[in-house]
This record gives sequence, structure tokens and C-alpha cells, in this order.
Amino acid sequence: MSTEEVTLFKHKPLNRITRNLQPFRLLEIQPSSDPSSQVECTLHHANLLAKPKFKALSYVWGGQSLKVPILLDSKRYDVTRNCYGALLRLRELGETIVWIDAICIDQGKNSEEKSSQIPLMNYIYPAAKEVIIWL
Repeated sequence: MSTEEVTLFKHKPLNRITRNLQPFRLLEIQPSSDPSSQVECTLHHANLLAKPKFKALSYVWGGQSLKVPILLDSKRYDVTRNCYGALLRLRELGETIVWIDAICIDQGKNSEEKSSQIPLMNYIYPAAKEVIIWL
């Protein structure tokens, strides 16, 4: 299915952060034996306090004008070329569950989510079993 045939992805709201709940999203990269195939991912809600197993990606966002489409929950989602390159490499390496701020945090007009998720990054990176740096 080409990305032109699908609707645009929209983040589902996270629960509020409480004493027993630190909600965030994790990205599951779907495997593919064809390195040139469309990148397909699924976004899952998780609780940081439940200590899920994941790796975090730290990378340079790159130019915002050059976007590449991926499929996120079977819907079109545009990422920077640098993020796309990282996703391709992560898929090639067999990485499945990762946290990537540009995808896992609603970067749209949701200022309430950004104001709760950005400070949570101080806990997300240390909670990751590995932080992958992509330049």
C-alpha cells in the first residue's frame, strides 16, 4: 500500500501523569526482509513506571523541509530524512521497540502533551536499556 492511499496519522491522547502513571509512547518497527520496502511502525502507549524494555534514539532532526513518509499504525506520518535513515538502520539491525521523540511525542499543536512529555525525557533516556546515537 502506498502512503498516498492512506490517511494521515494522528496521535491518540496519553493519560495524565500521576503518581502511579508516567505515560509515554513506544514505537514498534515492523521487520522486513526487503531493505527498500516501506517503513511500517506501530505506536503503543506504555507506562514508564512499569519499566518497559526499549531502546532510545538520539539523533539530529535535520532539515524540516525534507520529509519522508512512513506508515504509522497504517497511516501516513512524515519524518525527516535523518530520522528515516535511522529507522531503516534500526530495522536492518532487528531493533523493534524504540523511543524516538519526534514520533513518540505529538509534535503538532498539542502544547499540553509537549509540556508533560519533554520533562519526562529526563527519565526516558536513563530508563532505556540502550541509547542509540544517530548522526
